[in-house]
Amino acid sequence: MEKQIIITIIFMGLVTYLPRALPGIIFSKINLPQDFLKWLKLIPASILSSLIVKEILTFKNHNPTINLPYLLGCILAYFLAKKGVNYIVSLGLGMFLVFLLRIIGS
Repeated sequence: MEKQIIITIIFMGLVTYLPRALPGIIFSKINLPQDFLKWLKLIPASILSSLIVKEILTFKNHNPTINLPYLLGCILAYFLAKKGVNYIVSLGLGMFLVFLLRIIGS
């Protein structure tokens, strides 16, 4: 039984590692066009934006509603980061504002 668990853990590690490593290995040997590389750099920002919008704009009974604490926290974090405040500090303050607004609202 213990041997089967160890083999399962090894295979789980391979299944987790290979999909992440293979694209890096394959694409490191291929010269990709600069336009494609620029496009790839936009993917993390677009994913983050979609996650943020999903939390701010919610649907209740097919009606769109705005989650005001999240919206205000995002606005605060955005303006602090735009002003030059450290990103970690601006995100922390935005999260703290959401925390305070949720306490006040409940």
